Amino acid sequence: ASTAFIIIGIERIIVGIRSTSLKRSSRLISIGIGVAIVVFFGSAYFAPVYVSKLYVLMLAFGLLATGAIRIIDGMRNAAYGRPSKIFTIGTGVICVAIALLIFSRPQFGFLLLLLIVSIVLLINGIQIAFVGITGKKLTRLRS
Repeated sequence: ASTAFIIIGIERIIVGIRSTSLKRSSRLISIGIGVAIVVFFGSAYFAPVYVSKLYVLMLAFGLLATGAIRIIDGMRNAAYGRPSKIFTIGTGVICVAIALLIFSRPQFGFLLLLLIVSIVLLINGIQIAFVGITGKKLTRLRS
C-alpha cells in the first residue's frame, strides 16, 4: 500500500510542477500534498510496525471523531426530521462502536484499514486509467 501511495504522491508532485493551467497556489498545494504523501508513506519502509500501528490509530481516532460529530449533530439539529435524526445518530453510534472495537482489538483495525486502502487504491487506479484512455479528467457533476 505504501508503494502505491508513494506513486500517487509522485504523481501529485508532477501534476503540480507541469500543470500550467492551475493557479500558482493550487500548484504549490499539489506539490506539498505530494511531498507529504511520499514522506509519510515512505517512512513505512524504515519502521513498518510503527507506521501500521499509527495507521490503525489514525483510523480509530477519525472514526471516533466522526461518530461523535454525527451523534451531536443528530441530537442538536432541529432541521432534521425524526427518521433523519435516528439515521444520523445511528450512524454515529456505529462509528463510535467500530472505533472502540479497533482500540480494543488492533488486529481488526488493521484488517479494516487494509480493506479501506484497497478500495481507495482500486478507485484511484480506475480514475487514472480512465484519464489515460480518454485523455479527459473526471469532473464533478453539477446539480
